[in-house]
Amino acid sequence: ELQSTPPSAAMAFFCNVLASGNPLTMTAELRLYLEQWKEPGIQPLLTRQRELLDQLGNDAAAAQPPNGAVQPLWAELDDVVARLAMYDFSVDCFWAELEQMVQRRIRPEQPLGRKDGNWLELDDEAIAKVRSFRQAVISEGQPFQVLRDQPLQMTSRFIREVLKSIDAPEDTPSGIFVISVLGAQSSAKSTLLNFLFGCGFAVRAGRCTRGLYASYFRPEPSPLWPTADGAGPAILVLDSEGLLSLGSQGSVFDGQIALMCMTCSHLVLVNNKGELSRQLQDLLEVCLFAMRHLRLGRIQPRLVFVLRDQHDRSKTVHEDMLKRMRNHLEDVAVKLGTPLDELILLDGTDVFLLPSAITSELRQGQE
Repeated sequence: ELQSTPPSAAMAFFCNVLASGNPLTMTAELRLYLEQWKEPGIQPLLTRQRELLDQLGNDAAAAQPPNGAVQPLWAELDDVVARLAMYDFSVDCFWAELEQMVQRRIRPEQPLGRKDGNWLELDDEAIAKVRSFRQAVISEGQPFQVLRDQPLQMTSRFIREVLKSIDAPEDTPSGIFVISVLGAQSSAKSTLLNFLFGCGFAVRAGRCTRGLYASYFRPEPSPLWPTADGAGPAILVLDSEGLLSLGSQGSVFDGQIALMCMTCSHLVLVNNKGELSRQLQDLLEVCLFAMRHLRLGRIQPRLVFVLRDQHDRSKTVHEDMLKRMRNHLEDVAVKLGTPLDELILLDGTDVFLLPSAITSELRQGQE
């Protein structure tokens, strides 16, 4: 059935964008236009979703909605979530469909691409051209989706082949240096990565990251990280879906995302609004258990905590809190029969405090 289904008009448009001769600029502009087009429809739904969650209160955290007066609120919440899901598409959806077409060699009924119809006939030459376009887009640092759907799975075999074709330095044991972020939904994880590394991850209110996104780039050469080819180090930044919130998809999903980030990253930024919570500690505990028993610890990730919206930015207070968490995780590691430092790297001073961007103000020279 899939073989006989012709591509949509939207897909034909995307193929023409790629064949325009400047796919990097055109796909970047298309990404921005899509976000601008979705914004007016998404914002009212997000506002209503927050209102419903506030009205439901603690009942929103229950596995099953209770009977009684709140049933209409649950029905409306389900409707809002379903309508939000209709806006859950981006340039990555076009790429995913094109990858499926290439992987299954679905021949379009009408020519796509150039007017002579010779561009996307899905022969070996056309497939190589699509792969080179995708590689060029990724090499320029544009975000791409790595994990999607439920259960989580890698996008396709096509994207694996593209990733393999991207050059990475072979003169360092680590190869590509991987940095990831974990944190609750709407805690500005994507904004933090964009600020630190110049990535282009989507940012807006509500859930803007589904599954796991990545951005690959090579910065200017640094004497701190010499490479054989003289270029800068290869860095892969991973932006994960929001965890530990009423809008998350459950503890199993949270554990999968957190474990994925911790087992393939050299540096994990734990972005947290407010103080370190018991939920976060439990999630790290689950990850330690999985890393030990599944023997996934090929890389020892260093965990660094970024605490946002801190009115009291005295590092001693938060360092004491982090040390207590480390002591607890050390006890867990002892029960697992291995030192904590063989699983993760966590120093008692690896905490950075960020003020609130809105509530901080200066009065007579004092913050």
